Amino acid sequence: MYLNPNKIKVVRVFINSPKKEFYLSQISKITGISLDRTHAYLNFWNDLGVLSYRKIGRMKLYKLNESKLTEAVINLLEVLNE
Repeated sequence: MYLNPNKIKVVRVFINSPKKEFYLSQISKITGISLDRTHAYLNFWNDLGVLSYRKIGRMKLYKLNESKLTEAVINLLEVLNE
């Protein structure tokens, strides 16, 4: 699994606000990453089980999952920052 800096940037938004939900364009705006790439990164983290989403109409609201895998990702990113 390759973690490029932009994938990490996307998941950090959720780690920094673990109880908050975000939609695609919010994440794109916060990170400065294109909508297409942001969508791909959200799908990557969702497929891993680190993120989940709920639909409201046509909009998907993404949030951080509370799981052992998510904790492991958070711990790994903390180690990479040191």
